[in-house]
Amino acid sequence: MRTYESINSKLLLLFGPLVPPATPLEHKIAVTQQNLIVRTAPLSAIITAANALLIAITMWPYIPSPILLVWIVFMLSFSALSVSLWYRFANRPLPNKASGEFLLKTEAMAAAMGAAWGALKFGLVTSSVEANLFFMLVAAGTAAGFCAIASQMPRVAVRFSSFALLPILIATVMESDEFGPAIIVLGLALYISLAKGSLYSFAQLRELVTSSIDAREAQRDLLNAVESISDAFAIYDENGKPQLTNSSFRKWFDEGWAAQLGDDGVEQRIAGNRWVIHSVSERPVGGWVSVHRDITGLKERERDLHVARREAEEASVAKGRFLSTMSHELRTPLNIINGFSKLMTRRSNVPLDETTVREYGDCIHEAGEHLLKVINDIIEFSEAGSGATSYDPVPVDPKSLLASAVSLAVGFNRTGSLDGIRVSVSPALGELIVDEMAIRRVLISLVSNAIRFGGSPLVVTIRAHVRDDGCPVISVSDNGGGLSPDEIEQVFRPFFQCDRHRGGDFAGTGLGLTISRQLAHLHGGDIVMRSRPGKGTTAALILPAATHLQAGSKQPASRQAA
Repeated sequence: MRTYESINSKLLLLFGPLVPPATPLEHKIAVTQQNLIVRTAPLSAIITAANALLIAITMWPYIPSPILLVWIVFMLSFSALSVSLWYRFANRPLPNKASGEFLLKTEAMAAAMGAAWGALKFGLVTSSVEANLFFMLVAAGTAAGFCAIASQMPRVAVRFSSFALLPILIATVMESDEFGPAIIVLGLALYISLAKGSLYSFAQLRELVTSSIDAREAQRDLLNAVESISDAFAIYDENGKPQLTNSSFRKWFDEGWAAQLGDDGVEQRIAGNRWVIHSVSERPVGGWVSVHRDITGLKERERDLHVARREAEEASVAKGRFLSTMSHELRTPLNIINGFSKLMTRRSNVPLDETTVREYGDCIHEAGEHLLKVINDIIEFSEAGSGATSYDPVPVDPKSLLASAVSLAVGFNRTGSLDGIRVSVSPALGELIVDEMAIRRVLISLVSNAIRFGGSPLVVTIRAHVRDDGCPVISVSDNGGGLSPDEIEQVFRPFFQCDRHRGGDFAGTGLGLTISRQLAHLHGGDIVMRSRPGKGTTAALILPAATHLQAGSKQPASRQAA
């Protein structure tokens, strides 16, 4: 079974029946031919009308008027039909497929127009050689012009030239003109040349369409390949305008963003907390190509390694601080207990009076209490770090809470007097919804530090108020030597103790502020410190606004505001 494409490759293309297109290539060729017919219709109309008028003006003495008039009307009708065809289809979109019916009608029109030229030759009633030659030249020129316009449609071109030139050649043979043989030879040569030229033009059209389809398929394959990669891909022209981008690029970057040649190897953080690394290379034809690889996972692993390394270093430092602190905080009181208790045993040869025994007993008791405090701090620190600390918020009066915390802090530090300690509570501060034991523990630690490291004479200022954002704040200030910026950054680390502030036999575990901050975080708050060397230190407990009950209210201030 012959196909449209196989017929096109043979001479049967010119004279065989038109087979409807079946393959994408055949449809593309037919559509291109239809579009060419529509676009060249005005030019065909002008040539047809011009040649018809030329024949009417020059040949009217040699052709009967009725025949010439009918012929002119026929030719002008074809011109009008061509213009109408162009007007109807010029603004329509080019179809994707063609049935072949349009081309079949065009072939019929070409055959009818050619037959009109051929039939007019039989209407000549003159023996003038000049008139016959002129008519032959006009007819041959018309056939050549029409074939030039329809060069990529060989069936249409041959239909016109066959029905126009062959009747004229036959009429020339019948007339037995002295120039007849030359005219016949030249006419056949022209006819064959027009047919071969049309076939050659059609072959070029087929190659062009084939290349176009191949290019489109290659472009589609390229687009599919670009879309299939997970990296963001873009091609830019020499002005930096994206020519081709894939979905990942459009998803990751803004519409107006463009990679530059200097971005090669650069890492960038983009929207969605995503990290990408740019690979940009210049194109030989101008512009550049960019590939952006997602390295978010690599960055996260790098961050995890960094965090793990930092935690390991901090753990190592904390271990060193722990060993250093515990060697002092445990060994010193244990040495006191062992030493004094050994002197008080029966095997001791040192005579002890009652007063000495009481002093030794007091020292042993003090050392035991310190050991108990150290152990309690370590246990409390472990519970707070593991999240095992109990949390039972209840409404608490800040004045009573401060009074209890100050009294206990004074007792623990053996100050013996509240002189130098000033407490100020703002009238706007109502009850606090907190865990009473936890917040008291925090305040005792802050006040104890202020008493222990305050200046002389001791001045400790405690102020409780409400910030403009509704958060309750309790600040404790002293007039001591203060802390350096480096020490401020480390005071909340476990087991940290400032060497210049260590004093006495038992200086503590260095866990007070660490535990206090953990308890503040348990409430959603925090502890911040400000200090300048020689100017004293201020430690402030900041609680969320939701923990504050305004005076005379039963709901938190944050809920009232809402």
